[in-house]
Amino acid sequence: MSIRALRQKFIQSNLDRDAERTKQAQEGVYDVVVIGGGIHGAWVARDAALRGFKTLLLEKEDFGHGTSSRSSKMLHGGVRYLESGDVKLVFDALAERARLCMIAPHLTCKQSFFYPAIPGATRPGWQINIGLAAYDFLARISSKLENLDAFPSYERVDSNEPRLADLREMGLEFASMFQYSDGQMNDARIVVEAIVDAVSLGAVALNHAPVVGVIRKNKLWSIDWTRAGERHTSEARFVINTTGPWTNSLQNLIGNPPVGSPKLVLSRGIHLLFDRPWEGPGLILPTGEKGRYYFVWPHFHPGSEATLVGTTDQNTTEASEDPQARTDEIEQLLRYLKRDLPNSGLVAGSAFRQFCGIRALAAKSGSNKKSVSSISRSEIWVQGDGWISLAGGKYTNARSTAEKGLDIIERLIGSRKKTLSIKEQLRERPLPGSDGLRAEDETVAQLSAELSKKNEGWSEEQCRRSAALCFARFGSRSGSVIACNNSDNLELAQRGMLTSEIKYTLLEEQAITIADVFRRRLGITHLPGDVESLEAEVLNLVGEDLSF
Repeated sequence: MSIRALRQKFIQSNLDRDAERTKQAQEGVYDVVVIGGGIHGAWVARDAALRGFKTLLLEKEDFGHGTSSRSSKMLHGGVRYLESGDVKLVFDALAERARLCMIAPHLTCKQSFFYPAIPGATRPGWQINIGLAAYDFLARISSKLENLDAFPSYERVDSNEPRLADLREMGLEFASMFQYSDGQMNDARIVVEAIVDAVSLGAVALNHAPVVGVIRKNKLWSIDWTRAGERHTSEARFVINTTGPWTNSLQNLIGNPPVGSPKLVLSRGIHLLFDRPWEGPGLILPTGEKGRYYFVWPHFHPGSEATLVGTTDQNTTEASEDPQARTDEIEQLLRYLKRDLPNSGLVAGSAFRQFCGIRALAAKSGSNKKSVSSISRSEIWVQGDGWISLAGGKYTNARSTAEKGLDIIERLIGSRKKTLSIKEQLRERPLPGSDGLRAEDETVAQLSAELSKKNEGWSEEQCRRSAALCFARFGSRSGSVIACNNSDNLELAQRGMLTSEIKYTLLEEQAITIADVFRRRLGITHLPGDVESLEAEVLNLVGEDLSF
């Protein structure tokens, strides 16, 4: 039985809401239609709705289906981009890094990193020291200007530090070591919660609604899209293209970009998950190619005790819907690990999952850069008659990128509300799950007690573990999640999810397929085990245990 069939059987009220959303999407003229529901489209829709624009978001797959759920999970300024002189990009990213930690604390965390000075492979220690000092300086200034909490400062690590001995036992050779701070995030859930917030502000957002036609008529756009096999049409004054790797495909429908516009270049990046915990700070290590590094760090994901390693950076011309890591890419990361950490146990046999994302980069017109590693991660908004398209962009910077795009829209079609106060609200407004968030220990204890009441016979340990996982996914919404179903299936709970969580994602977060639930809402695919067989088990168990 499919999730869609379950919805038909058990969730008529939710189907009614789907029908209402589909109907709304065709009513009246929208100020903006945002096409593409990754992290940039999500922030754009949220920003537009709060500014008072009548907003429609259309995503052909699920929200965050593409690169936005396949990132390195790093919330970072980009220390390596300082080497190429991209100071403004780093400055903005450092401010947004701190901002996301403020507005989504349950989906982010601060993470320390070791940066070794390796003779012949990295810059010498004194240059690394200067670079990290500059990174810290930019972070402090950006945080102070935006009134945000600062991250811990970098430091040179004492040679007697026990954790360095552990790295040497793993086989890492280095002359000296530095430690600095960055962040980690649950990338897919940030996308989902930004969408949920946009909808709460009045936007209409539809996933699994591919755009199949765009025509300009009398200064209005007529956008044809399909959902569940049926064709529909919406009208809008302005089209915003945030389709990432598929930008050029949509651009062919809405109009030619101006002469001199950036060229869209695609890059593949793969990651490996290893079934072993990583203790202590992450590692940034040189690949051997100029300006390229890879990372080894604890995987920040509910229930995960894995090590995440990535990423590669290779040119590609293919914008696949579901890219898979190639054998040569996997072997490349494994070679790095064998060279740098031969005794770490991070070998092919302990790798349980791979994932791959396609980055869209904006190469400035006339640029002759051949390596994607040398192309800036900065965004460029390209403007045409009744449309703007996003070229490039960095996940950490996505909220501020959206703000810049909506500033362009306001200049072209006028504002709906006072922009200055709206921008302040946007920068400080917590994402759903963060509003009214209390201390984790206090909340988890309360949630655990609630689970114990409704699930007779569950152990205290199981209740607490399930409560902690729910909190990490839903934050202050966890109480509503746990209360939405009469009981939970113990077998599923032991596999890292509650029946209540599945039901909540169907009711409140527009999940439609089993992949929507597992991959973007709950992140079960990031845990060890046979995901395909688990999906089949869930479909069987959920049908029995959901109570409506």
